[in-house]
Amino acid sequence: MQLADLLETCGPLSDRAAVGAISRAYHLARRAHAGQTRSDGRPVWRHVLGGGEVGECSPDAVAAALLHDVIEVGGPGREEIAALFGPQVARLVAALTKPERGADSGGADYVWQVAAAGPVAVRIKLCDRIDGLRSVAGRPVGARARFLVQTREQYLPLAREHAPELLELLERELARALRTA
Repeated sequence: MQLADLLETCGPLSDRAAVGAISRAYHLARRAHAGQTRSDGRPVWRHVLGGGEVGECSPDAVAAALLHDVIEVGGPGREEIAALFGPQVARLVAALTKPERGADSGGADYVWQVAAAGPVAVRIKLCDRIDGLRSVAGRPVGARARFLVQTREQYLPLAREHAPELLELLERELARALRTA
């Protein structure tokens, strides 16, 4: 998905500032992830577009979805994101940023952190997880198994409670990933 496709999924955005914010977030995410690839070989910046398909097209939600991994990869921090995109985007990105490796990196505390940030953060994270399920076959066996168990034990309940509109899609993608694992 390219920037134009992303903007099209949001329908007509008459506010030039909204288009500008989404465009800046797209390009910042692409720069922050330059040269990085996922285990399935896709460039990481394409993965962040999966988070951009959150079904909520407010400029803040789309910008946060695009930027959801930038702090983790050493991109701009929360303060810089706030200066560039405003406090709401910075709050969402911070909530979507996993703790450093070794801590509860993606575990129950992280899922609670996302849930506490509200429905927009939950939808972004679930769309991110759905995108991850679509490419999980490229992960090493142990990482794949952990990802699938974590999805079943932590993200399905998150969807049931906070984003039932994404539950069926999450269940379908998890079932497909389990069949091919």
